[in-house]
Amino acid sequence: KSGDQTHLHTPDPYVLDSTGVKSEKRGQGLLHMLLDAHARRAREAGHRAMAVSAVIGNESALRGYTKFGFRFVSQLGPEKFGNKHPGMNRLIMDL
Repeated sequence: KSGDQTHLHTPDPYVLDSTGVKSEKRGQGLLHMLLDAHARRAREAGHRAMAVSAVIGNESALRGYTKFGFRFVSQLGPEKFGNKHPGMNRLIMDL
């Protein structure tokens, strides 16, 4: 199988397309609340895993995701984006 989701360990992950917290709102637990709400929604819908991606170099996002329980599974380098984007780290967590 050659699709982008071959790295995911479950057949039906709940995928968060993007998240963000404005810099002036950081440190208030908003990312955790957002992720917690999505995790509940995903479980209620029958998903067993949740996946998210973070831009390579966005260490703040990686820290927030890993603190919540996501683990790194793969990376798509800049070449996958025609060298016009820094690339993406892919993370997943079991629900």
